[in-house]
Amino acid sequence: MIHYLRELAARLRGLFGDRRAERELDDEIETHLRLLTERYVRQGMSEAEAARAARLQFGNVTLLKEANREMRGIRLIDTFFQDARYGLTMLRRNPGFTFVAVLTLALGIGAITAIFSVVNAVLLRPLPYRDPDRLVIVPNAEGRDFLRWREQAKAFEKMAAYSGGVVILTGSGEPERLEAGLVSADLFATLGVAPALGRAFSPQEDTVVGAPVVILSNSLWRRRFGSDPQVIGRALTIDNQSRTIIGIMPPGFRFLGNSDLWLPIAHYVTQLLGREEDGGGVIGVSVIARLKPGMTLEAARANLPVIRERKQQPPRRDAREGSVTVWVSGPRDRAPAQQINEPPKRADGQVTVIWLRESLIDNVRPALLILFGAVLFVLLIACANVANLLLARSAVRQKEMAIRAAVGAGRLRLARQLLTESLLLSVVGGAAGLLAAKWGAKLLVAMSPDGIERIKESSLDGRVLGFTCLIVLLTGLLAGVLPALQASKVDVNETLKAQSTAGSARSRRGGGLRALPALMIAELALALVLLVGAGLMIKSFLRLLAIPKGFNPDGVLTLRLSPTHNNYPPRSPQRIFYFQEALARVQALPGVQSAGLTGFLPLAVGSVSLEQDRFIEGRPPFSPGTGPSIVLNHISPDYFQTMGIQMRSGRPFTANDGREAPRVAIINETIARQFFPHEDPIGHRLLVASPAPTIVGVAGDTRHSAFDRRVRYEVYLPFLQYSGFELFDLTLAVRGASDQNNSDGISSLASLAAAIRNQTQAIDPNEPVYQVVNMDERLSNSLAERRFQTLLLGLFAGIALVIATVGIYGVISYAVSRRTHEIGVRIALGAQAGDVLRMVIWRGMRLTLVGVTLGLAAALALTRVLKNLLFEVSVTDPATFALIPLLLVAVALIASYIPARRATKVDPLQALRDE
Repeated sequence: MIHYLRELAARLRGLFGDRRAERELDDEIETHLRLLTERYVRQGMSEAEAARAARLQFGNVTLLKEANREMRGIRLIDTFFQDARYGLTMLRRNPGFTFVAVLTLALGIGAITAIFSVVNAVLLRPLPYRDPDRLVIVPNAEGRDFLRWREQAKAFEKMAAYSGGVVILTGSGEPERLEAGLVSADLFATLGVAPALGRAFSPQEDTVVGAPVVILSNSLWRRRFGSDPQVIGRALTIDNQSRTIIGIMPPGFRFLGNSDLWLPIAHYVTQLLGREEDGGGVIGVSVIARLKPGMTLEAARANLPVIRERKQQPPRRDAREGSVTVWVSGPRDRAPAQQINEPPKRADGQVTVIWLRESLIDNVRPALLILFGAVLFVLLIACANVANLLLARSAVRQKEMAIRAAVGAGRLRLARQLLTESLLLSVVGGAAGLLAAKWGAKLLVAMSPDGIERIKESSLDGRVLGFTCLIVLLTGLLAGVLPALQASKVDVNETLKAQSTAGSARSRRGGGLRALPALMIAELALALVLLVGAGLMIKSFLRLLAIPKGFNPDGVLTLRLSPTHNNYPPRSPQRIFYFQEALARVQALPGVQSAGLTGFLPLAVGSVSLEQDRFIEGRPPFSPGTGPSIVLNHISPDYFQTMGIQMRSGRPFTANDGREAPRVAIINETIARQFFPHEDPIGHRLLVASPAPTIVGVAGDTRHSAFDRRVRYEVYLPFLQYSGFELFDLTLAVRGASDQNNSDGISSLASLAAAIRNQTQAIDPNEPVYQVVNMDERLSNSLAERRFQTLLLGLFAGIALVIATVGIYGVISYAVSRRTHEIGVRIALGAQAGDVLRMVIWRGMRLTLVGVTLGLAAALALTRVLKNLLFEVSVTDPATFALIPLLLVAVALIASYIPARRATKVDPLQALRDE
């Protein structure tokens, strides 16, 4: 045991360098040489002859020293610093090579680090709740189900309900529209998050007659109250009701959106719609639950449907208050920030239970992973390019390697030196890449569309830095291991006998440089895969842009009208009057060509549809569950004119379609095409409201969510005729006059928006307007996600093409420089410039064709992952698979032509003289 400890200590000393051992070794070698020299002198040799004979008999001193160091454990630290210093010297001596290599690696490492920072924030970072892996969500549940599950479900430790709403904050400054989270009392305990100041809701406050309280977000607290800790207990006017502030949430806390404040859902619903027995309704909620330790998701999925099917008594009355708790989801435009992936309801009564984390990221995971894979391809292309540069450089250094081998350096020592230089390049490229990644991550966040959960939290944190360090190490090894192994195979005798590196037999045969063409082929194949993917995405995006919009967005300003429910209850004459007065005032503004009200704008999320078992009067009903889903849209007479929606037949609504007029409706083209394929729909009655309206017109199709979604069945109703419907909010669309530079000073949509705000404030100063957006911006936002994906994939493909082009140029240029003597001989024997040009270009084209062939095969297999991201484009689109290879061949031709052109200008006399 003591022997092994001593050996370990000796090796540790050798690892960090032992100067005393070195001196002892030198003294011992010197003693041996002196003794041998003295013996030969005694045998009659001269002093010089004896010293030479002693050295010959003793052997290579350098090799013996290296062998001794190997036996003592190798001084890794010492030799590494030696290699690093020498490597830095060599890199400084070749600034052009160093710059190109570092820039190439910086592009690859920076791109993959930037994308990983987003992937880390969105997909990998744990949710900021206690034990987030035990949190599940049941989207689109009903309040009644929630109450039963909370009482009877055995799979859960805690359960809470959540919905989103919109409230108006008044009483301190201008009225402000805020996003409200409507939550049950147990939500914060279920998530495992406590308020930073104050307390959470109590069960008594989460009842119909509970005290009016509110919890603020940290951002609202800082913005409206200057981070004043004394705000707890202060009153706040929300929807014209005084509420007491009881808590402030921690910085950065958010849940299913960017809520500004949180309200007890039961009390809020009571104030909004009244109690259920008084006409209020039970709408949907999202149920958040924490699984018990050891409980599986499958067990929870099996438990909840059983409770639903028991059909027990209605929700129990609250024994403390003697009232029924009612649960709703708030206004119809609720929670535009509630970005969860809600699967459709199952017709067989099954309950959808999914992990909370999965509900937040499932809709963005495929696109992010595809982008990450694309960047990984870019990094591999960069590694192959740098490996090509290092291989070419190692050929120039063959004589240096031969001399080092002759004086005792082994293959491992030579390979380690070159590998250290590759790692130095990777480290410098990684440092530059980190700077690029910091800027690139900010650019990605700025470019990203709304709805990608937690993308704004992207940063170069410890995990990202660790990932970058790993990438730098792997990149250095991938780029340097092949050149290091090739250079370490140097033939000492052949290389030193040669008069020059260019004239050596090994150089003429190509030596260890056969890997250069192989790496170039790999670069081209990888670049082609990325280019084909980008080409498919670009074509898909162009198809989206070419879809008929069905409306004219130019010069149209839109804004949302949402009067508070306390002052303007749904279905009430006061609410209808507010909408009418706002419309009349805006129509009277100078610079307004037309204005109209609508429940749902094109490309606006939030439309409500009705499942119809009976749709058209006089026709048989549909089988249960097979009826059409109809979007009902309440509009004012000038809405079609304002939006530029064309009437295909019949007439639009007019001012005569008032409360006392016969009930009328307009359908879109999709309904006419589907349900009236061989007859005129005008005059038919629809069973979508009571009394049933008569169809008086057919309007052009518009899309409600996105261009890549199908056109839905849409029925337009005059909002005055059906004011009994729950018209929570309406959107006002305003088309500016064609002559924007009018004499009244309204010269832009911005000034028009200000004038509209003034008019609505004149009706009621406590009622704000919000979502003031022009239709061009809405149109752009609807394409934001597709544009983001296409732009990034195209950018990465472009980077790959640039790197591959540099690689082609470098390989062909190096081949020309190695064959200067041969080219000079050919020209001397009568070869024309065209012959030399074709010879060099054909070499590049031959490699390009091989790379393109392999790339096409890989693209056919790999582009299938893009299937869900493409719109009306096949993953094997013939045009893309034909044009992209031609583009790559053309770029390769240009990259080959430049060195080929230089080869035609070789002076044969100078080439032969140099040889």
